[in-house]
Amino acid sequence: MHYHIYLPVNVARKKFTKAVLVGHEIENAIVVVQFFAELPKNLAGLSVVAGLNKSVEGRPSLVYDENLGRHFVEEDGHTYTVVTFAPPNLRNLEYFTVDAILLQSTGKVEKSSPAETSIAQSVSMLPTKSSSEEGCAVFGENVLEKINSCQSDRDTLDRLNKRSWRLPSTPTLSWVPSQLVFLLHFLIFCIISILTFCINCLNHTVLGTSLVERSAFFKQLDLRLRQVAYFPAQFSFYRNSAILTDPSSDWPKILQLPVYNEKYNINNSNYINLYNSIWLIVNDILIGLTLHNTFTKNREFLLKLLNETLLNDFAVAHLHQLVQWVSKEHPYGFKLNDELGQFMGSMFTWTLEAWGNLFLRALEIANSQSIFISYVFKCICYMGFSFIIAAVVDYVNLVTIHIHFFNVVTTKVYFRQIEALKSLWQLFRGKKYNVLRNRIDNLDEDQFRVDRLLLGTLMFTILIYLLPTTFAFYLLFYAAEALILTGAKWCSKLLVVLNMYPLFVLLLKLKNSRRLQGGIIFESRGGAKSTNWVHMSNKALTSEEIFVNFWRVFRNEGKIERIVLNFAEGRHITVRDTASMKFHYLRLPAQYDKLIEHWRSAGK
Repeated sequence: MHYHIYLPVNVARKKFTKAVLVGHEIENAIVVVQFFAELPKNLAGLSVVAGLNKSVEGRPSLVYDENLGRHFVEEDGHTYTVVTFAPPNLRNLEYFTVDAILLQSTGKVEKSSPAETSIAQSVSMLPTKSSSEEGCAVFGENVLEKINSCQSDRDTLDRLNKRSWRLPSTPTLSWVPSQLVFLLHFLIFCIISILTFCINCLNHTVLGTSLVERSAFFKQLDLRLRQVAYFPAQFSFYRNSAILTDPSSDWPKILQLPVYNEKYNINNSNYINLYNSIWLIVNDILIGLTLHNTFTKNREFLLKLLNETLLNDFAVAHLHQLVQWVSKEHPYGFKLNDELGQFMGSMFTWTLEAWGNLFLRALEIANSQSIFISYVFKCICYMGFSFIIAAVVDYVNLVTIHIHFFNVVTTKVYFRQIEALKSLWQLFRGKKYNVLRNRIDNLDEDQFRVDRLLLGTLMFTILIYLLPTTFAFYLLFYAAEALILTGAKWCSKLLVVLNMYPLFVLLLKLKNSRRLQGGIIFESRGGAKSTNWVHMSNKALTSEEIFVNFWRVFRNEGKIERIVLNFAEGRHITVRDTASMKFHYLRLPAQYDKLIEHWRSAGK
């Protein structure tokens, strides 16, 4: 029969020490926990599983060979595979797992194939000295659990068999006065209640829309409030991992948490996401404070650059010149309809002049209220760099709202013209569009008359000759709208970096990559006599695995859908909504209002 002996590396380094090995024995797998020169009185549920450089009756004996430089098992009619491993420390969230930890998700979880996640298939590929497959059953989750609890079993043995003057350290708050704990719990409860109320206000629908849907600043505020409101519950999950890992716990379902991991990976991913969010928020605030100092020193220059050079010149003055050019000068030699061009040009020119005067008047009022505006900007800077970007995006959208309305008008006119031409073209072909059944039907003979064809021909000719003029204005304002949305798109991508960049994960990878479990690696160390040697270690997550979901959110943020087709069909520009994707990435609960109930139950 073939046996697997899982030997801690610190035990394997004991070359000539004579000792008894204690641990767990599960079928044909032996997990060594600790060695003792003399057996202690209390083994804490462990048993003698082998001997080290000494014989133990009925148990295998590992003997060090100076020539081989390793321990081999003395001949007893069986074959062995000695698997060395560094005992993981569960307190530091170190453990062995076949399933790679999923730090983030965007709503779609790619399940690994059974061949990639099966412990049995991973270990069965190890070399063996036995030609017979009988008795070569490999370990399962029970053995892996014993390996992960190796360090905690050692601590239990030390605590039971050593009289220490120190009390064991436990993560309790027993030294804190109960009144202070109650006050702290009540304070956090009040904060969560206020944050939940603010989130409800931001998402409250009025006239079919909400502040979150219309404002980049309020969208960022909604995201930040959700993160902060979830922090207390997230920390309590880390302190008591059973809330997430226990199958009998209902809180993951009540809060509708996006939980995609299993066992230890659940608590580890929760811990990593918690501190990654805290790191990013702290960095965001520090960058905002730095920019506030920079803005204070260069206030006049920056305001002039934003208001006069960028907004007034480009959004009003240059656009006014382009409208005059399209309406009167026949751009690029296209023969446009003078009457329609002058009418549309006059309408847009008058609106531009009125908006320009209103904008200049607003700047004068803002200059008279510079102290109040400076105070508001200071508060925004203290909230973080991401809020500065979101506020600038809203400011630009507000100042260029006339371009948005121009684009809506020209898009509507162009779309109606295209639809009329399509209907008339169907008329010439003897067909019509069936609105009820959403299909093209043939015209009846009594409907296909000469007077209708003549009227349709006249209308078709008029619309065809007016189409270039309409298209010229449509193209101008569509391009201007697309340019503004492109700028907002890259600002949104910068917000994704500030809110979701896996900074803490990268630092953790540099500091202790064993906590970023990406699977198990078995390295063959050769074999001699009846013994094979294999080393088991954790496979850390690669950079690609760390960033895969981040890049997915980054690519989709601000993405304009079907821009070419929408332009050809005369439809409005639509930007993809990634709110749900970002909430999944940050592991935020869908039922955030249930956080109040969770915190109330946590205090009982």
